[in-house]
Amino acid sequence: MAGNFEKKYCGPYYHHLNSEDQAELRGHIQIFLHEKKFEGLNGFDTDEIKVTIAAQACICCFIAIQIITRHCLQFGLSSSFFQTSNKNLAGGIVAEGEHRED
Repeated sequence: MAGNFEKKYCGPYYHHLNSEDQAELRGHIQIFLHEKKFEGLNGFDTDEIKVTIAAQACICCFIAIQIITRHCLQFGLSSSFFQTSNKNLAGGIVAEGEHRED
């Protein structure tokens, strides 16, 4: 994912991100490519298609997260509103992830 990657796969949105956000987005794309399996019809699963799909999917999620975060901050909800942790449930079940603090 070097060279003209951003211009080719991420479109104009990428250039409006600061360098930290660009690096984070590239990381999400790499994870997406590592975790997802692509199956194209008649060999239609080239690396270029895989990277294009990954970039567009990650950009959509990245934008959504930024919008949600911005709105939460506007309404006075701090990052402590959601706490990432493990929560012990009945029967020895452990729920991992974000849990809303009521």
